[in-house]
Amino acid sequence: MIGSSAAQSELHQSRQDSYEASRRHRLALLDPGTGLVRSELVELRDCPACFSTDKRKLFVKDGGTYNRCLSCQTIYLSPVLKDDQLAEYYANNHAFQAQSHVDESEFYRAIYSHGLDVIQRHSGSGLLLDVGCSAGAFMEIAQERGFEVRGLELNSQEAEIARSKGFKVAEFDLLSLDSGETFDAISLWDVFEHLKRPDLLLRKALSLLNEGGLLFLQIPSADSLSARVLQERCNMFDGVEHVALYTHSSIRDLLEREKFEILEIIDVIDDRGAILNHLDFEDPYAGSSSSQLGDLFSVDFLLNNDLGYKMQILARKA
Repeated sequence: MIGSSAAQSELHQSRQDSYEASRRHRLALLDPGTGLVRSELVELRDCPACFSTDKRKLFVKDGGTYNRCLSCQTIYLSPVLKDDQLAEYYANNHAFQAQSHVDESEFYRAIYSHGLDVIQRHSGSGLLLDVGCSAGAFMEIAQERGFEVRGLELNSQEAEIARSKGFKVAEFDLLSLDSGETFDAISLWDVFEHLKRPDLLLRKALSLLNEGGLLFLQIPSADSLSARVLQERCNMFDGVEHVALYTHSSIRDLLEREKFEILEIIDVIDDRGAILNHLDFEDPYAGSSSSQLGDLFSVDFLLNNDLGYKMQILARKA
């Protein structure tokens, strides 16, 4: 468990301004007539995890249509922003993630340290590439733990903050990386769910990893009780950025198909307070819950039964 439910509720409250700023950025993409993302900005697609064409529409959230793959159960946006539009969106987005790292440093240090514990159970240190490194908060902790670090970040404001700390950070995506370096570990913290073609990234990562190199992912879980109960009220679904939400099964199948060996999949962050607020007809993210329904399920129940809000996944180059 990372943080108590009460602490997570406090985080939700502290992030509301950031969420609203990000939401305003997304809503600028909408057609006021349809309420959907403007048609000239998007394209249709099949399931990004298994490429099945069989799907069921779930709901529309902030202009984006979420579908569930009937083959592997991955939830994904279709239509989705075209590649150039998505890149432009990220490059021009505000730097709220960097500010979150400052405002919520205790939370991030705990969850980043947990991820590094997972990595270092299977490897000591070495050269680590952090994809989507934001302002470098994870790289700081990884460096403290003995790693040499590099970063990739599309948001120019956040990349500049990371460089001001002395880190080597490039402003392009992993598919464009041609530095000549290979890595002992590659990390993607809350990045993988933003990728339209995860298979292409995994193949690139495989080519950049040394023999026995490790791939670490933290992603939202489509299996989570929070996603199932809150549905379109859940912050996991934002209508533009989170283009694919994986189940434990679908992320395992995808990684193994792309020649990775799964070492660990661990649920972190329970989001129990948000669920209880919702069940009491309150704003899920309004604050800590005192619901009388709290005895229905515990934090341990959620995290030990694949119902946590996020997954941390460690895989090895097979």
